[in-house]
Amino acid sequence: MPAIKTDVRHRDRSAAGAARRGARFALEATNADPGNLANESRASGNGCLIPAGLGGAKMDSVRVLIVEDDPSIQDILEAALMDAGFSVDAKATAEAAIEILETADPVYTAVMTDINLTPRGATGWDVGRRARELNAAVAVVYMTGDAAADWPSHGVPGSILLSKPFAPAQAVTAISHLLNTGAPPPA
Repeated sequence: MPAIKTDVRHRDRSAAGAARRGARFALEATNADPGNLANESRASGNGCLIPAGLGGAKMDSVRVLIVEDDPSIQDILEAALMDAGFSVDAKATAEAAIEILETADPVYTAVMTDINLTPRGATGWDVGRRARELNAAVAVVYMTGDAAADWPSHGVPGSILLSKPFAPAQAVTAISHLLNTGAPPPA
């Protein structure tokens, strides 16, 4: 699949703002096949999939915590998820994410976490485990550029792993799929 290039210039959280931002990098679509979820979801105006069972008006009650230490990636994921209608919070460290998970009211519906976070300490694996300890129904999506081989032994059951680089729409699709079915897509 061809790479999707994104220019990002302003601190605007909208998709249009993300397209104007200064940091430049390529995101390639890999692994996920959004076409398989067409019957379960509907497309939003930007091509992202919206969970079918939740409806557009109730999407803001779906709270997603993004844990990503790269500000450019964090901004793009926030924009994509917010454009899809999710309520989004973001943290740059595992420790900050675990702290907000432990005090959040209402609880998060989904957690999307990078695995190797800086500074070195707690990891995305730790964030996913703690999120599930606090809420057994939370959807967990891991993101990584180099730790995919560890997912079977370190990832929580029923989670999804997105290998970097990936398209922002894949993040929306992964979370939507877990929220609609409670399980990752078949391999």
